[in-house]
Amino acid sequence: MDAARKRGWKPGPPTLLDTIDKNELKRLRKDLADPKMSWRKLKDKYGYAVATLRRHFEEER
Repeated sequence: MDAARKRGWKPGPPTLLDTIDKNELKRLRKDLADPKMSWRKLKDKYGYAVATLRRHFEEER
């Protein structure tokens, strides 16, 4: 496991930040900066669960 980590491999499934398109990530971060966008609205717009969005972006809000 240590040798694999040194090569850059991470155990477990890929995270949202590993799989999201860069353009979509820019739009998502722009919407996060908008105080009128709730977590639920972001969920409906982007299709990710509220818990997933909060896990990755709560600090940015």
